[in-house]
Amino acid sequence: MKLHKSSFVVNLGITNSDGIKKWHYFNTLSRKFISLPDNLKNICSRLNTNEKFAEFLKRRRWITSFTSYSDEMKDAIELITTSGVNNRTLNIIFTLTTRCNLNCNYCFQNNVSRHDASDNVFLSLPSFIRRQIILKPTIKKLRLSLFGGEPLLMKSRCLNLLQCIKNECSVLSVEFESTIVTNGIGSNPEFWRIATECGLKSVQITIDGSEKLHDSFRNLNGVGTYRELLSVYSQLSRNFKIGLKYNLNRKSKKCFSEFLSDIDNNCFNRKNTRIILEVVKPMEYNNLQNYYFQPFSMEAANAYLSCAEESLKFDWQVSLGHVFQPPCMYTQENPSTILIRPDGVVSRCISVFNDDSDFTVGNINDPKLSLINHNIKKIIEDNAIKCKINKCPYFPLCMTGCPSLKKMKLKTIRGILCSYNYLQRMVQGLFLLKNMYPEKFDILYF
Repeated sequence: MKLHKSSFVVNLGITNSDGIKKWHYFNTLSRKFISLPDNLKNICSRLNTNEKFAEFLKRRRWITSFTSYSDEMKDAIELITTSGVNNRTLNIIFTLTTRCNLNCNYCFQNNVSRHDASDNVFLSLPSFIRRQIILKPTIKKLRLSLFGGEPLLMKSRCLNLLQCIKNECSVLSVEFESTIVTNGIGSNPEFWRIATECGLKSVQITIDGSEKLHDSFRNLNGVGTYRELLSVYSQLSRNFKIGLKYNLNRKSKKCFSEFLSDIDNNCFNRKNTRIILEVVKPMEYNNLQNYYFQPFSMEAANAYLSCAEESLKFDWQVSLGHVFQPPCMYTQENPSTILIRPDGVVSRCISVFNDDSDFTVGNINDPKLSLINHNIKKIIEDNAIKCKINKCPYFPLCMTGCPSLKKMKLKTIRGILCSYNYLQRMVQGLFLLKNMYPEKFDILYF
């Protein structure tokens, strides 16, 4: 069996420190870096003398016995699309309401009808979750995300739902935890106390820059929200995991250092706080498109890397989970993440709230609802003709492009949005950060 370097391994060059050479690589399938005492080609030629090391490299897909890029692509597609089957955690994102007490003009829900989930949907959710857990016996944990709109507009509903689902999980002998995605306005100490008892572990709030810029987007009745948010959620960081989702655009990039100084001064618990960087995508209905980076552009990559470096300098945990998208819930054949709209309809994308047949699946009220996306492997492979021709090493990071963005730009999910230059810049930039901050790099998540 002849082994060779995987097509999805990117060569990042050689370093020579004190006469010791190291060859550096990045695996776009596993999103891992590795440093070796020789290049992979030479290592492969000697692997028959070290079968254990060969198995290690092959299992982690640094090397392969596949003879063609096409076969490697099929293996990658199989690995990614089936990743939800044996996942031990089921993630339910439940949109309690699309109403909000703010009016952020870039919000992707500005083009949908604003309403609350009906009583019927609330009552149907426990039985839907029960069916999913029974169908997938590998599930040992349920993570419920309370999503909006603004879920804190329905505080009592939130608490009742958390208690109900917690009880359901107890009966099913499944671990339960919850998170809430919120603009942070309208909470009170009693809500957080009860929510903790009901299984709420983490909170994500959205920040649009330092004070002046944030408050230009996010104010309530003309009053800024920034200072109140930092005050309230710095205190909550003592007991909750706090995600500070920082919306990146050309203006917010410039004041990111000021934001870091502000959260420093508000004494957030660093162990429990993570900065989540996300470039805001321009939408057709967004009248401030000139503020935003084009998605998956070199400018967007540079913004991510610049802010990640600033965060590492000051020892803040950083999530770059939005950098490589997809893979996502859309690319899973049997998804481990499920988004439920207020009307009970299941969507394959967190950004799609209309009745697009490419994304909507069915309703949780239907006991025969099947979440399986039988066509996804073929759709991805059919889209990937150019990837095969060019033997693109970045295919596993983009899977031919974001489906919702394709629908907006191409008017179809059948096509390709190539992000080669963006991905190359991100990988090279991450490698530089790894070398510059070797002791801190592990607090960067991607």
